[in-house]
Amino acid sequence: MIKLKTLLTEQEQDSKYPSDAPKHFGSGENIDIFGFQTKHFDICGSAVSLYNKLKEYDEHKDLIVESAKEMDHLFEMEKQVVMDEPVDHDPIDHSVELINTISFKLGRIAELTNHGDREEDTHFLKDHALVIIDRAQKQEMTNEDLRQWFKKGGTGGTTKGGWDRYSSTGKKLGKCGGGKKGEAYAACLSASKAAKLGKKGIAAFVNRKRAAQRKAGDAKKGGEKRKGQKTTKVKTGT
Repeated sequence: MIKLKTLLTEQEQDSKYPSDAPKHFGSGENIDIFGFQTKHFDICGSAVSLYNKLKEYDEHKDLIVESAKEMDHLFEMEKQVVMDEPVDHDPIDHSVELINTISFKLGRIAELTNHGDREEDTHFLKDHALVIIDRAQKQEMTNEDLRQWFKKGGTGGTTKGGWDRYSSTGKKLGKCGGGKKGEAYAACLSASKAAKLGKKGIAAFVNRKRAAQRKAGDAKKGGEKRKGQKTTKVKTGT
């Protein structure tokens, strides 16, 4: 019975994270630290172990909770980067800043409690920083590659590289990504998809796309409801 429960828990954890998530995702659990309930300690068993030890030092709980909150935010940001979710600040700069602050506070706690001054207690922070830096840099490179591909490179379109963008009447307007701020969004298609849909099919697809974008509050280029809002996706119907 215990083995079955463990297996179900592991399967539930696996379903929470993408297939390429780091190995430490799912290694921890969320815990209560002097009244502060963590939300993201599930990705770090080492942090859980450390703070369970630090909970013995009630007289220093304020400093311990401060460091735990900052660590929880670090793990939240790591999840966002790994899951390709929008982050409202530079994840690399902010992670380095957070780790410096957390390390300083844990060092101070170590002085006060004579605990945690060993390197192995906090070595895991470096691992989380490396994940954030690696994934954030990959996203930046990928986004730049896509911008260049839409602008001038690639194959599949009929306007010398990249995909083509179409209007709500099915008319080809030019390269994907070439619209101006304030204009209604056009939908992008490869030459092969456009050929399969035909002019009426393209028009129907563009109108479905625009309706979905209006519903998401993103009806015009540059008019997103929030910074980092994800692209609205609609099936072409081919």
